[in-house]
Amino acid sequence: MIIHDAIQGTPEWDAVRLGKFTASRFSDLFMDQKTKGYQGLINQVVFERLTGEKPESFSSAWMDRGKELESDARHAYELETFRKVQRVGFVELDEWVGCSPDGFVGADGTVEIKCPKYSTLIDYHLTGKIPTDYFWQMQGGLYITGRAWCDFYVWHPKLKPILKRVYLEPEKIELLKSALNIAIDTTKTRIKRIAS
Repeated sequence: MIIHDAIQGTPEWDAVRLGKFTASRFSDLFMDQKTKGYQGLINQVVFERLTGEKPESFSSAWMDRGKELESDARHAYELETFRKVQRVGFVELDEWVGCSPDGFVGADGTVEIKCPKYSTLIDYHLTGKIPTDYFWQMQGGLYITGRAWCDFYVWHPKLKPILKRVYLEPEKIELLKSALNIAIDTTKTRIKRIAS
């Protein structure tokens, strides 16, 4: 495991995560392999490895707002938990896999911060469930960092936040490893075919 100090969102951070399967997309690995989501993820990694460039991507106003609020949410989490968050850039498991936790907490924890629009946070309160994509992001982050738990912290400046602790689940990690191996093999085959 290598921890890169690059600040998230900078060109340096983009460079170290280029051509890797990252935890924020791990849920796509569990889609049917014929779906656009699965194929899109494989093709993105193929593109990045062949060109050394990051492809264009979509960012909504709510996504941009979430990034702007993240430091406020991190501060709110620290006040609520009495725990200090250590900022992290990119954690590289190997040449194919990595993650960008929103922070390390103590010796064995991480935190994943989300700042969605109000209606999304209200839905989370009503269902009491962690969305599948975030669940796999957190499990993947724990696998990559070697840590035991992740606090899922959902924050909006006008509403009560959500704080849920997720622990590493070994059986889920085995499923993730298998899915990653299949995706990496598929990516290698496509690179070979396109580059030849």
